[in-house]
Amino acid sequence: MLIQVATQVFPFFEIPNWAVRLAQLKARRERGCVDPYWFALVHLGLGDSAQAIAALGQSYAEGSGDDLTNIRVEQLFEPLRGDPRFQALAEKIVPAREFAQTARESK
Repeated sequence: MLIQVATQVFPFFEIPNWAVRLAQLKARRERGCVDPYWFALVHLGLGDSAQAIAALGQSYAEGSGDDLTNIRVEQLFEPLRGDPRFQALAEKIVPAREFAQTARESK
């Protein structure tokens, strides 16, 4: 599922090997700006939740993660939902009370 969704938004994810993807992202980051958000997706693909959460935190800290506003509902992050570190990060980005209010207003 992760691969299917990711390839739709970023063709780079068509590369069949997650480790190769990670190496290429690191090289791109050295040459210019690559949002750590993309590292999070690769780390998820590698099954490394800790690194995925760290990359999401870095994206938030750099202010580069426009995609993070959907952190509480983005299905790509489903494997992280039970992790207290992810929950703490989600709370920083979109506090639960704001999320609940927005959800009620959109109904």
